Amino acid sequence: MPPGVRACGPRSRSLHQKVAAQAPSPTIAAKQVREGVRDARYCEIIPVVRDGFHFVATVYNTLALNDCPATVWNAITEEEMIEALRRHQKCC
Repeated sequence: MPPGVRACGPRSRSLHQKVAAQAPSPTIAAKQVREGVRDARYCEIIPVVRDGFHFVATVYNTLALNDCPATVWNAITEEEMIEALRRHQKCC
């Protein structure tokens, strides 16, 4: 495990189980479909974490929020994202 990353311990539910439990149904309602995003500017951050033998990816993006200003995007650092994701981690 990388330095500074906490393990959740054997008694807690795995991250994979938590993500699966919170996943929406596979049916997508018409109001959830975004149109007109071809060539639209937006940003995505996709952290991938290992949970045992599984890899779990979560997509964070700026669609419907803003057009991801270059000054904001360029100011994001890997260290800041790791720290922000740790703060929001709810596994322990």
